[in-house]
Amino acid sequence: MSLYLNPIPTLQRFSRNDPNDRRMGEIIHFPSENLPDITPGDICLVGFPEDRGVIRNHGREGSSEAPDRIREMFYRLPASNMENGLESFDRCRIFDLGNIQTGNSLPDAQKRLGEVVGWILLKGGLPVVLGGGHETAYGHFLGYVEARKEVSVVNFDAHLDVREIPSDGTGTSGTPFRQMIQHPSGLLSGYWIFGAQPNANSAAYVRFAEENRIRLNWLSAIQKEIHPGLLPGKDDSPVYLTIDIDGFGSAWAPGCSAPQVTGLTPDLMFPVLERLGKSGRVTSLDICEVNPVFDRDNQTSKLAAMLIYQFISGHFSSGAAGV
Repeated sequence: MSLYLNPIPTLQRFSRNDPNDRRMGEIIHFPSENLPDITPGDICLVGFPEDRGVIRNHGREGSSEAPDRIREMFYRLPASNMENGLESFDRCRIFDLGNIQTGNSLPDAQKRLGEVVGWILLKGGLPVVLGGGHETAYGHFLGYVEARKEVSVVNFDAHLDVREIPSDGTGTSGTPFRQMIQHPSGLLSGYWIFGAQPNANSAAYVRFAEENRIRLNWLSAIQKEIHPGLLPGKDDSPVYLTIDIDGFGSAWAPGCSAPQVTGLTPDLMFPVLERLGKSGRVTSLDICEVNPVFDRDNQTSKLAAMLIYQFISGHFSSGAAGV
């Protein structure tokens, strides 16, 4: 394969060998030699095994191990969702393109991720990126630059991630959205964040958000319900959805780079992810900051896999309605 991708080894795939209990690992397509012929609506998993941005941001090392652990949990999920009336996901295609070869520097890694995401977008596929620290987000955005597509970003996160960019010009896991805002392409049309926590954001960065017309939704305002109208822009404008797992409390997500005492909950977020999948407006998704080194019983990786599962369930549901 090209585009700096390492395909998934056969031994990492999963099967129960039970025709009455098919799992995601049995229906996913695993290209090994050539890039696949992506068609509109196809889901494309891409791993970004990177945490140099987390380390530069003084976070806990280990998120580079997350893509393989998340996909391991995802492969084990059933290839159906009967609550949604989906007897099988295989009427649509899901590809796992493997992991980005991250190279010698973080900017190189982000550029390579952007090339892959841009290629998928131009083919009409829907990239689902398995981070990696939240430096994943800037590389993901570079895919829209590569495809020359304007996009709004919705971020579920405890942190704004608009820190000052270090003097060497290389970002961190705390800078991706400032980097998007300041990118010379001007392709970021809006940035909305849900679940921000006052204990995780300084006054200076909240002021930066206000000055740059970032829509900031504090955790206290959404803990019981997230308002259905949560997508920015026009009804048909594309949205890139990014989820930092540290937006969840540590009871739900102990294995992350910056664990929080409180936060989002699965009961709140699973139906939101399903609605977003049904909306038809989310053109790409990533899950960031899972850190298997600090996880227990793969709890955080399972949560990440379930968030993807709920989104894909919505995406594949018939009669999709807007959010």
